[in-house]
Amino acid sequence: YAESRYPQALTYWQKASDLVPPQSPDRQPLDAALGEVRAKLGLPDPSDQVLAASAIRGRVSLGPAAQKAVQPDDTVFIYATLPDARMPLAIVRVRAADLPYDFRLDDRNAMNPQARLSQAASVVMRARISKSGQAQAQSDDWGAEVQPVKPGARGVQLVINQTLGAR
Repeated sequence: YAESRYPQALTYWQKASDLVPPQSPDRQPLDAALGEVRAKLGLPDPSDQVLAASAIRGRVSLGPAAQKAVQPDDTVFIYATLPDARMPLAIVRVRAADLPYDFRLDDRNAMNPQARLSQAASVVMRARISKSGQAQAQSDDWGAEVQPVKPGARGVQLVINQTLGAR
């Protein structure tokens, strides 16, 4: 790398990367070096390709019943969970005034770096409007759910039209 032999540096550092465990303190500087040499060579970052391939995209909107009950400053949580779990894999938070909202969820929105959307076979997509702004669901919250959704899905439609108390 210091001699500007970037293809050789990439090959060498990639071999080293394959040997370094994810939890190693050497992982972060090695990943940074790989990113730097890829940029010098004009190559895409493989992690960006994984993010793009596994991103779930769609739209959250209000149904007719919710439009009358929801206030512009209410909090909207848009999230993906594993089918048998409550903890979101990925989540984004917006205001009800932003609806309809075109969302994109990927590993950058992860709640836990060890539990990533890109590793899931399928997820449950949910949108919830919280009057209190709290992450904990309340009986007067409004919501929508779509399942199963595979990572990489496009055009997911979440229409919020029922209270959680009615479920």
